[in-house]
Amino acid sequence: MEGIVMNLYEWIEKNGCLSETLIITDNVKNVNALIRRINEAGTPVYNLSAKLLVELAKDILYSEAAKEGKIKTFEFISDDIGTYILEKIICEKPHKYTFVPKSSMCHRTASEILSNINLIRDNCLNDAAVKQPSKKLSQLLILIDEYEDALKENNLYDKTRCLKEAIAVLKATGSGFVVSHCLLMNGDKLNYLEEQLLSMYAEKVEIIDYQFRQEQVNWSFFRSYGTFNEVDHVISEIIDNKIPFGKVDLIYTSAEYESLISGICAQKNIPVNFTSGRSASGLEYIRLIRSILAWADGNY
Repeated sequence: MEGIVMNLYEWIEKNGCLSETLIITDNVKNVNALIRRINEAGTPVYNLSAKLLVELAKDILYSEAAKEGKIKTFEFISDDIGTYILEKIICEKPHKYTFVPKSSMCHRTASEILSNINLIRDNCLNDAAVKQPSKKLSQLLILIDEYEDALKENNLYDKTRCLKEAIAVLKATGSGFVVSHCLLMNGDKLNYLEEQLLSMYAEKVEIIDYQFRQEQVNWSFFRSYGTFNEVDHVISEIIDNKIPFGKVDLIYTSAEYESLISGICAQKNIPVNFTSGRSASGLEYIRLIRSILAWADGNY
């Protein structure tokens, strides 16, 4: 897997999309919006699609079942269902899993335990990988076996089981790479199973930046007192500099800003839409701000 080579726009200009290329991302909606922007800018995009990695694993399982001529159903479960299954196992055998006191066992505790055992499952840790496992780790490994047995008995698939079985399918078929290129959006971290699946699925995996184009950016900072003054100043700057409203993104850190942005924009007759769950960690100016904060935290 290579490091960041270029942003998506540059990659398309250089490589084109003559062969099928898959973009793996945790934010399919935003990547599809980026592809539309590239199309609108005059660069045609073909054979390029964005997908969650777990959805790719599901597609592999469905495709293999179809090849075998089997009508097979897969019951994919959420973390909430997985938490319920895990909680039931622990509560039925409290003497076996002493690392968690029976009095503190609840849905939230089970959810935290599931997160921990999924870290172990996703990175394929076992007794052989740990020379002297602690009592707690030994119990967790036993719990993992019981949890995975429960999934198999009930024909249930969580994300980790999907990845493991998709990898097993690719190993068993041994037909080589499915696609020539796979792009991984910068900032989306992979665990061991995810890396293994991608390395078997695509001949070449490259890390691509979220940015649309590399442009010259003029930075400016200001100090304000209160969130209202902060938002009002930013919106006034947009108006005073005659920046097209359709080319502006405001990134904020809490829901408190939404009502202020909405109210001030309404007063100034500016249309506004809100998008939740968008990751800003890969944006250039966010990286700059984080670097400045780290510099300040280190006493300059």
